[in-house]
Amino acid sequence: MRKVLGALVVALSLLSSVAAAQLVNSFQFVPVVTKATGVNSTSWLSDLTITNLGTANVKFGLKYFPENVSNSFDGTFPFTGWIAPGQTMLVSDVLGSIFPSYVPGKGFLVVADVTPANCSVSSPPTSFTGLLAVSSRTYNTGDPKGTYSTAADPNLTGVNFTTFPSIIPGVRHTGTTAPGFRTNLSVANFSTVRIRVLVKILNASNQVAAPESLQTIEALSFKQWSFANLGVANLGAGAGRVEVRLDPALVADPCASVTNSACSNPCDAAKCPTKYALPNQPAFYAYASTTDNGTGDGTILSPVIDWQGYNKWFSDYQDQHCPDIKVYNSNRLTDWLKGRGFIGSDAPPTFRKVTKK
Repeated sequence: MRKVLGALVVALSLLSSVAAAQLVNSFQFVPVVTKATGVNSTSWLSDLTITNLGTANVKFGLKYFPENVSNSFDGTFPFTGWIAPGQTMLVSDVLGSIFPSYVPGKGFLVVADVTPANCSVSSPPTSFTGLLAVSSRTYNTGDPKGTYSTAADPNLTGVNFTTFPSIIPGVRHTGTTAPGFRTNLSVANFSTVRIRVLVKILNASNQVAAPESLQTIEALSFKQWSFANLGVANLGAGAGRVEVRLDPALVADPCASVTNSACSNPCDAAKCPTKYALPNQPAFYAYASTTDNGTGDGTILSPVIDWQGYNKWFSDYQDQHCPDIKVYNSNRLTDWLKGRGFIGSDAPPTFRKVTKK
């Protein structure tokens, strides 16, 4: 599938006011699911919920991508099931019950519509039509009085492929003893290539708590570091932030057309031979998890990205460095805009002529 970076930037700019943007879609991701023990006698596991917001039965597939190994995706899903219209399905202990061979461990999960399509009709479908919404609950079962839970839900605006950092505010870290808090940083690599990210941790006074470090995440994999692993023993009073950005050498040149392997098409074997494919363009999702050392109660902190700032930088860069380039909306974005009344249904594609300065 040919992607134009500018189109995706515009789409994300339109969504930039949404704190946690999960779009109802045929393809969803959960940043982390786990079943493993942790520090201070904690024991963590994850539940998954799937809701079918459409009017037809949907066959769904689950694909798990474990941590610290190079993974691949051939468009198939090792676990499938059916969900009725309007039904919400709870999958308790999703890693232990569906993917027990990966226990103990953690990684990210993909949920997708894999309903068989009738491709023999005169106008076969060009996309999967399931309307799925998903959520997850990751919780500590180490206290006999009950569980302490947090949520790691899909967040479209947090997937980063840009020069700008993913910023995670509100992290707290005083070590691993009570009273106090400990924090881990996690990065899911949503691309089919190995990536490198630069990690910076700053305290409440905007001082760098440890030198910026370069970290590697394998293809379609997940990696987690404690703050101690990243060189921070104690972040001090209050709360700080983490900044994670792609190694600049991996960011696509704004002047170049980008051919991206990502696709989703149930009937066109030429455009999408495996019906689903994940991108080869480097992209990641970063988040932090801060846990109370006394109770084992965890909180997942989601990333924010300055999409409006990046969109302006991207546009200005092309104005100055890319002669005679035409930046236009992809068909997918145009359809999205039409459906929400931003442009008329008969409007021609919008072009922006850029002259070399």
